[in-house]
Amino acid sequence: QHQPSEPPAPPCRPNPESRGRAMAEIGADALSPDGLVAGRSVFDRSDILEYVAPRAVRGRLDEGEMRSVVGRIEERAERLPATIHEPMGAFTTQEQMALEREAVEMAIDLAGEATVSVPEQLVAAAVAEEERGTGNALDAEQAQAVRALCGPSGWVQLVGVAGSGKTSVC
Repeated sequence: QHQPSEPPAPPCRPNPESRGRAMAEIGADALSPDGLVAGRSVFDRSDILEYVAPRAVRGRLDEGEMRSVVGRIEERAERLPATIHEPMGAFTTQEQMALEREAVEMAIDLAGEATVSVPEQLVAAAVAEEERGTGNALDAEQAQAVRALCGPSGWVQLVGVAGSGKTSVC
């Protein structure tokens, strides 16, 4: 007979061993390149919950097992400090951190290396033509970015907050 303090176990629920395998698989998949960082470099707790929840339901995990999977993902992920864009902090994977370190090392190596550049007069003519065509003039900082991107440096990175004009520059 069912006791009110104990919810009945669904008859179709997998055995504990199968659920344990499902929990391990969800956690491993979440931190793989095709998991939480697919198409982005960071994720937060809500992203983890959105990733885990449907998989936990398919695996017939209970709430405690789902919480355990989320906790293990958070423990294994790289915790990033809070920022203005992620006030609660964020997470990434060890693999993502390694890729970013590699990109920084490459940028440092290439920064002083001269490469092919576009002559200044061609850059100025292209900017002027684009401004005439769109009716939008680049501000001084955007024009400087265009010159840097077309210049001889081995590495230039265009960084800015949403709405700062990166797309207009490109």
